[in-house]
Amino acid sequence: AAVVGWVAVQRTTPLSPTDRLLLNQAVSLITLQLDWPAELIAAYHSLGGTLLDLLLDPAQDAATLVRHLLHFGFEAGSPVMLAVITAPRGHKRLLGIVSDTLERASRPHVVTLVEGGVAVLLMARDAGDLIDVLDHALHDVAKIAIGVSGSIPQTTAARGVAPAELAAAAARHEQRRISWFDDLTLGAVLADEAVRSRVWTMAR
Repeated sequence: AAVVGWVAVQRTTPLSPTDRLLLNQAVSLITLQLDWPAELIAAYHSLGGTLLDLLLDPAQDAATLVRHLLHFGFEAGSPVMLAVITAPRGHKRLLGIVSDTLERASRPHVVTLVEGGVAVLLMARDAGDLIDVLDHALHDVAKIAIGVSGSIPQTTAARGVAPAELAAAAARHEQRRISWFDDLTLGAVLADEAVRSRVWTMAR
């Protein structure tokens, strides 16, 4: 119903009738995409959340699920990263902000609620930029901590949960907002009570 952008075409020769039809079709498809009703966008987010829930469940066969990531823009076989965004409360509001921010960014993503916050699956190559975008969007949310796993195959997304949660715990411990698992030092790893307990058990 409103103009939200423009399409410009530069040609050295006039457009043929076929070219005009193709251009009109492209504009129509773009317009349909922009005019998605709010209910359809909400359903799309919900479906992505359900898919991520299943991918993070170790009991599920991830190999049969990853093909559905294609519907959310993920490229087959490309590595991903899992981010866990934790906050003391307001997790549903947090989920809404994260989903809306990533929707505006128009990059592949799926988002779901997890214990303590929100989990986000991103293409590994997009993670650096999108984590900064999310941090900016969440600037007024108190006491959040964002932990990001290392790069992992899509079929092993569930293995990204523990590293992401460990990175988030390190961020909270060091009073930072973002922590990347690949950047953690031994001290930050051992600051986590669960890891320390496992180390003591093995040492004994």
